Amino acid sequence: MQARKLRLRAALHRGIYGDRQQIQKEWTRIAPLLKVCFILASGFCLFLGTQTAYAERRFTLGAQLDLVGGMSNSLYDSAMSSSYTEHDLTPFYSATPSLEFRTEGRNFDMDASYGYSFQRYQRDEIINMHSHTADIMFMSNLSEHVRLSLYNHFYSTPDYITAELTRNIIITDEGFDYAYMPEPSRLTFKSDTARAVLNWDVAPRSYLTFAVGGSYRDYQDTTESDVGIRTDQYRYEGSMGFSNRPTEHFTWNIRYHVSRNQYPSYGTSLSHNGMIGFSYQLRPTVQLSLEAGPSYVTSSRSEKNYWGYAGTLRLVKSAEYSQFYGYGSHRSGESSGIGYISDVDVGGLGFSFQPARRINVAFSSSAYRSRQRLDDPLNTWGVYGGVHISYLLSRYIQLGGGATYRRTEGHTSLEREYKQFYGSISFIASEFWDTMR
Repeated sequence: MQARKLRLRAALHRGIYGDRQQIQKEWTRIAPLLKVCFILASGFCLFLGTQTAYAERRFTLGAQLDLVGGMSNSLYDSAMSSSYTEHDLTPFYSATPSLEFRTEGRNFDMDASYGYSFQRYQRDEIINMHSHTADIMFMSNLSEHVRLSLYNHFYSTPDYITAELTRNIIITDEGFDYAYMPEPSRLTFKSDTARAVLNWDVAPRSYLTFAVGGSYRDYQDTTESDVGIRTDQYRYEGSMGFSNRPTEHFTWNIRYHVSRNQYPSYGTSLSHNGMIGFSYQLRPTVQLSLEAGPSYVTSSRSEKNYWGYAGTLRLVKSAEYSQFYGYGSHRSGESSGIGYISDVDVGGLGFSFQPARRINVAFSSSAYRSRQRLDDPLNTWGVYGGVHISYLLSRYIQLGGGATYRRTEGHTSLEREYKQFYGSISFIASEFWDTMR
C-alpha cells in the first residue's frame, strides 16, 4: 500500500514538472524507534553493498515540509478533563517535515518514510503536540516461485487525516488497523501494525499464502473516565490460504485466519475465521474483491463463546494520476481501539485525481460501529473524513487548503465533534537525490 502511495505522489509531481524538557521527553519516547530504524538501515546498507555488479539498482531520496494553519475547535484544555463542551473555532498551526527513501532493483524493492509533526492549538491554555509517523514496505523475490512482503506502519498523530491528505494520499483498509482514532488533545498514544506475507507458487496458476502480523495501541495518558474505555490493546494474527487463477481476470481463494487480542485489564480473546472469496479485474485499472466466512470467538474471561462472521468487500481503481478506493468490512471478536472484545463494522471511501494539470483533489472518509460483546456492553460509532485541494505553484512549491471532520458517539468520555479548516504550503523535493548503481 505505501509503495503505491509513494509512487502516485512522485508521478503527480513529475507529471507537472518547545522547550528543552519537552524535547528531551520526546527524544526519550522515539529513541527506541530510531535505534530499530538505524539497525534496519545498517542491515540494508550492508545488503546493498554485497549486490552483484550486474544487478543495477535505482535509489531515490525525497523530502517535504508542510506548513499548515487554520481554525479548529480544540477538545481538551487539560489532560485531566473528563467532560466535553463544544468550543468555538480557534487558531492552530503545524509544521511537518518528512523524508522518503525508495529503491528498486532486480532482487527487491523498498519504500520507507518518516515524518515529524509539531502542532499548536491556541486556546486559553495553549496545547502543544509532538507526533511521529513511520512506514516501511519491503518486497523481494526470494526465488522464481517464492515472494516475500514486509510491511510496518507506526503513527502517534491523532491528526492523521490531515497529514495524509496534504500529501495527496487516501487512507485504505489494506491489512488490519484500529477503527477508533483518537482526537487531537493532550491524550497521547502510539499505534503500530506490522505484517509479513509469503507467497509460494505451487502450480502455474495456483499459489499458497502464509501471513503473520501484530498490532498494538498504547494509550500513554488516561483519566479515571477512560478506565475500561481507552485501554491498551495488543493483537497477533496468522493465516494460511490457497489461491487459484482459472482465467487472466479471475482469482478465487480459501483461507484460515486466526487472531489473538490481548487486553491488560480484560484477558485475551481468540477469533478463528474460515474465509472464501474471489478477486475479479473488471478493467485493466479496476479490481473488485470479496471475502467472507464464519467466525468462532473464545475469551479467557468468560465461558460465553460465540459464533459470528467476517467479511470484506473492496473496489479499487488505480492509475498513474488517480486513485479510487471503496471498502466495507465486518469482524467478529476483534479489537476496535476502545473497550475490548467487539464486533466491528467499518466502511470507507476515498479518491485522488487531477481535474486540471496543476490541481489535485484528495478525499478520504470512514465510518465505524463497534459493539462490545460479553460483560458490560459498549456500543460506539464514529465518522471521520476530509478533503484537500492543492495547486502546484512551481516544481518545488504546492499551495493547498481543506477541511476535516470527526465525530464519536456512544459514551460520555468519547463523545466528541471535531472540525477543522486550514490552508497549507508545502515545499517539495520528491527526488532531490536520484542515482543508479
